Amino acid sequence: MTAVDTVAALGVPSIIVVRTGYPSDPSERQRRKCLDRLVLELARRNIRKVTAESRGRKDDKRDLDTIQKMRSRLILTGHLHLEHCAGPREPLLWAADIVCGALTQDRCGDGSYLARLSASVTVIEISVD
Repeated sequence: MTAVDTVAALGVPSIIVVRTGYPSDPSERQRRKCLDRLVLELARRNIRKVTAESRGRKDDKRDLDTIQKMRSRLILTGHLHLEHCAGPREPLLWAADIVCGALTQDRCGDGSYLARLSASVTVIEISVD
């Protein structure tokens, strides 16, 4: 059984937010826009706790600031909590990497991995102006 098959067998819904637009945009802006949409999608599904892979104290703070700005603008309401964790310490982050890898392979011409996950994956494309 492959890693993709193992994740598919879990049957856990996955949401991937993909940004389309200008590749020259700064990566932090791209990440922030994707995080905005992902957080909204998770909040709509009544998810209360989100664990993201840590990218270091400074970058983790940027993610938390993004969430706080969404709350202050009343875009995000409710009790969603974002925490960061080192990737090797949280195996479920590996599952997220596998799902994202399947989408990447699909976009590179090999749709077999994403097809095995298709029942549980929602892909949301956003355009950043």
